[in-house]
Amino acid sequence: MFGELRRLSSNHQRMRTDTIEGEFRLLPTIGEDFLIVGEGLEAGSRLVHTTTVKSIKEVGVNKYEFETNNSAYQLDVTNNSW
Repeated sequence: MFGELRRLSSNHQRMRTDTIEGEFRLLPTIGEDFLIVGEGLEAGSRLVHTTTVKSIKEVGVNKYEFETNNSAYQLDVTNNSW
């Protein structure tokens, strides 16, 4: 699947930017970490690996908001086929 992950709030600044467009295998799942891989900011690839997902809500068609131990995110799924 492909989409855009946007950080809505956080108690840290480990992400260099608030958004990443990339590929992920699974939608956010309570009790699991979320992983998305996209193009690097300068070269190569970029990986965002969240902490454990605590809550999820669907806020639109193919749009989800979820909270982790440290942050809140919005995920817009732009293509859900392989």
